[in-house]
Amino acid sequence: MLIDEGTTVGVWAQKWLDVYCKNAMGEGCYQNYAGIVKNQIAPRIGALKLKDVRPIHCQSVLNAEIGRSTSFLSKIRQVMFRMFKYAKREGVIATNPADDLCPTVCGTPMARICRMREYPSTWQNT
Repeated sequence: MLIDEGTTVGVWAQKWLDVYCKNAMGEGCYQNYAGIVKNQIAPRIGALKLKDVRPIHCQSVLNAEIGRSTSFLSKIRQVMFRMFKYAKREGVIATNPADDLCPTVCGTPMARICRMREYPSTWQNT
């Protein structure tokens, strides 16, 4: 299969799972990754071409899952980051659109950490 500028997120995600994940992790972890791709990522951005995906698209995947656990949001973020990391490594995209994503769940430790990264001067003495 040729991976090029016209490759969609859905096609790349399946290729990435098959080539880079299936034999590199335990079956349970692989099934978790595959489930996140199938249920959270592909329905929202699977039809987009890899080259067209921007951080706002990845953030929308996370935002659609607000209310889920911080742990689950982190797993979605991790899957997207790794999936796009390998697309970048293959030369299909220039940057990873899943860099620096933050779950936007107010009041959680993860949200506070994200705010600290965005506005470090406001958190120096807290």
